[in-house]
Amino acid sequence: MSIELTIGRKADKPWWNRPLVGDKPLVDYLFKQYSRTHICPEIISLHDYNLEKLESVSVTLKALFNQKFTHSDFLIYARLEGYFQKYCQTKKHYFLVGKEFFKIILNNLDNLRSITKIEKKYNQPSLLAFYDSVYDLIKENHHKLIFQEKLIKLHYSFKCQFKETKEIKIIDKYLAYFISISEVENLLYFLDLLRVNNLTNWDNFTRLNNFIEETKNGMIEDIKPFLLFAKSEGDFLIEIANKVIKIKEDDDTKLINIAKIFQYIALVDKYENLYSQFQLFLRCLSKWEKIYYDIVNIRKNYPIHQFIIPPSFKVKLPSFEIYKSYHDYLDYSCLTRLIY
Repeated sequence: MSIELTIGRKADKPWWNRPLVGDKPLVDYLFKQYSRTHICPEIISLHDYNLEKLESVSVTLKALFNQKFTHSDFLIYARLEGYFQKYCQTKKHYFLVGKEFFKIILNNLDNLRSITKIEKKYNQPSLLAFYDSVYDLIKENHHKLIFQEKLIKLHYSFKCQFKETKEIKIIDKYLAYFISISEVENLLYFLDLLRVNNLTNWDNFTRLNNFIEETKNGMIEDIKPFLLFAKSEGDFLIEIANKVIKIKEDDDTKLINIAKIFQYIALVDKYENLYSQFQLFLRCLSKWEKIYYDIVNIRKNYPIHQFIIPPSFKVKLPSFEIYKSYHDYLDYSCLTRLIY
């Protein structure tokens, strides 16, 4: 009899207080929010501290941002620089060798042309012997200070042999040009390499220099103009590819790679100074990223269905749009872990 009464009492419970799924009645599901846990003050304080830091870094990030960072050709340049700095600093990749070679030659065209003019115009046997002695000294591959010291001694020994003032003035001028170009790293080596391979046709380099100067004033993301120029100087550039840059491809591919090197040089000329600002921007973005994920991880550990969420946890985090655009220019990005 008592058993029946107990059963009867259970059946008398209101429908809303009867078990719905398992042992939980409907009321538990309807009013579950009232059972959510408060987040401990220390966690909220840590979150808010990080939020303040993020807002402060965001101000700096926006100040460092330059509208030129959005240019399509700058982004090509930034990716190339990032790749080379990360993977090619200790390797003599032909792309970097080519860039160094052409940049050095183009930046010193006036002196190189002047040296060649002297050699062609004043070709008496005694002067030719001096020129050859200078190139023999270059082949010894001395440090620039040792080279300059030996060059001055060589100049003095020849000067003592000359009786005519004209010859002395010629070798004085020749000495001055070589002292000047010896200050540029690898220029003596490249000059000797060009001379040995009969590639000291400075008109070709002048045309290249003029082309790059004209091209860098516009947008440089299109490779086609560079490829057309490379093909117009095809024979000369293939010789450069074979004997100086050492590109081991077929001729068509060599010209394509040289065109890319020319494009890179134009990008360097246009954006090299801006890139240091971009690196500062990326360093700030990296700092922003670390704080951002500290905040995201805190919020992730306190979901709304289990905890009472304070207003600061709902604040939209600043500068996320900038981060989305540039996170993959960082050395290592956490975006793939984004859960927000």
